[in-house]
Amino acid sequence: MLNRTPTAYALNLIEDARQSGQNLLEHLNITQMELIANQDMAFDDFSQVVDAYESWTTDVNWGFHLGKKLGITAHGALGVCALSASTIGEGLEMLCKYIATRSCSINAEFTSHEPDMVAEFLHTGTMRKHLKAMTENLSVVVSNFLITAAGRSDLDVRWCFPYPAPQDTALYHAELPGTFTFEGAKLSVIIPAELGRQVSLLRDKNLHLTTRVQCEEELREVQQNPDFAYVTSLMSSSLIKRLTEVQPTTPIPNTEDLAKYLRMSPRTLIRRLGINGTSVREIRDALMRDHMLDMLSRSGCPIKDIAAKLGYENPGNFTRACKRLLGSTPVNVRKSNNARRR
Repeated sequence: MLNRTPTAYALNLIEDARQSGQNLLEHLNITQMELIANQDMAFDDFSQVVDAYESWTTDVNWGFHLGKKLGITAHGALGVCALSASTIGEGLEMLCKYIATRSCSINAEFTSHEPDMVAEFLHTGTMRKHLKAMTENLSVVVSNFLITAAGRSDLDVRWCFPYPAPQDTALYHAELPGTFTFEGAKLSVIIPAELGRQVSLLRDKNLHLTTRVQCEEELREVQQNPDFAYVTSLMSSSLIKRLTEVQPTTPIPNTEDLAKYLRMSPRTLIRRLGINGTSVREIRDALMRDHMLDMLSRSGCPIKDIAAKLGYENPGNFTRACKRLLGSTPVNVRKSNNARRR
């Protein structure tokens, strides 16, 4: 389970490319037959498959099309646990609570305050490179859950997507019930509390309890064996939230914060990350490197504001970190990338 993700998604991408003569596994030490024989695969391998697919495909809506091929029932114990819950709202809560058992690159949170129930999903780490496709894929899976549990498709759902509105939103209207907004911080799925209290069409108390125990065991395994991808997900969640704040206040978790969340001592966290070949500093450096380069390249924000957003109160510390991680000062990194775009 550690640092793994279901093979089903990769296999669909691989087969789609194969039919056009493209081999997405060409540079990976794994075969299609090995993937077929297993239910999950290394997350790093999956990430490379997605990179290769997006570089090859001309289908700008491939996330939607992938989600249609693999609905909620393709998600093992998590999918069954959500569908067999007593109510639609409880099922949506289960999706959020146990999503880490299916993907270490998604954080989720469920809240219920009259008159709404809200599920929020945040893609982290390397999957943010494919934010639109991954979010569209996830939205179809969530939609499939809601429609299956309710037994109808005319649902009052409000969706907020974490990117600018695409030029053509026809597929959003065709594949998802409800209304849409864009440029949010996360994928937000908002349903009326009345709908959330509705009895699930596939409720099954015994099946729900059995699969919930399985999900709990799988989640415990993920949390007790932290690796690069999982801790990146936790740290990235706080960093992305901080970047959306006008006055950044959300702290970027350190070793002690992460250990407390994972219910272990800092020494145990350091040791277990070491067993998995990484460290909190390595994870933080990888995140900072990506965000520094992105913000200096794409954002017109003053460098001192970028420094503050990334948690560097002292601009001098930000300059030193930038030189260590990117090999040059923030000013020179920005100049270099501006020159390349001309």
